[in-house]
Amino acid sequence: MEFTNEKVDFQYLKDNNLLKYFSKKELETIDKKYNYTDANFGNNTFYREINNSEFIPLPVDVDDLINLHKTILERKVFTIMEFGLGYSTIIMADALLKHKNIYDKLENKPHIRCNNKFEIHSVDANTGWIESFKKKLEKYPELKNIIKITYSGVHMSTFNNRMCNFYDKLPVINPQLIYIDGPDPSTIKGNINGFSFNNPDNTVLSADILLIEPVLIPGVFIIIDGRRNNSYFIENNLQRNWKIIHKNSEDITTLELQDKSLGRYNTNMLNYSKYFI
Repeated sequence: MEFTNEKVDFQYLKDNNLLKYFSKKELETIDKKYNYTDANFGNNTFYREINNSEFIPLPVDVDDLINLHKTILERKVFTIMEFGLGYSTIIMADALLKHKNIYDKLENKPHIRCNNKFEIHSVDANTGWIESFKKKLEKYPELKNIIKITYSGVHMSTFNNRMCNFYDKLPVINPQLIYIDGPDPSTIKGNINGFSFNNPDNTVLSADILLIEPVLIPGVFIIIDGRRNNSYFIENNLQRNWKIIHKNSEDITTLELQDKSLGRYNTNMLNYSKYFI
């Protein structure tokens, strides 16, 4: 990876007091765009094994973080399920905290059903990364009650007789936003007929969304960061009424569940958050 001479517009981070979440070293390059010079570069074991190097985190992706923060505030999200800890976790937690401060001041709060208000539940399969993240989180006590971390292994399985992978353990929540940026393919255990994901050329095919799809509530919004092959797999196996957009310029896929409202509480949530109705 190498930084270029092009600059990133990070004014939104300044305006929303988000730069405090980055280290001095990270701030030195936060406004710089970068290119990959090695196809295997990234936050994964494959790269470290090939290059015999220590853990190398990906640089801050300013555009992704701004999009997540804006989305949470615009959609007035209460609860988030995230696959893969990272910079995104803290930025999304900050957005939830800002929403909470606004919501707490409302004189007439909407009559909605939501048991995990202002919580982000992040699932990750790397114990070392989790411990490193927890140490970083100690600097931001205001976010500690918002971020809930679940360690989970990842295993190969099938969905509709097609190979894929699942996390072993999911948080018991029903979120309004789901963010998919994990797992690292090297953490996926097992094989099917000898085939596994233990090769950097094999793209991750997480199917957790397909497993919990029946219980999701209309209005839930999913963001898949990159992972285009995974987004196709999910899209081809969903059974409900989803609006799906592939945003090539941003390298993300968004999915919004647009089934009819389940009833009064769901309608109140949709109206409050100004979703698709």
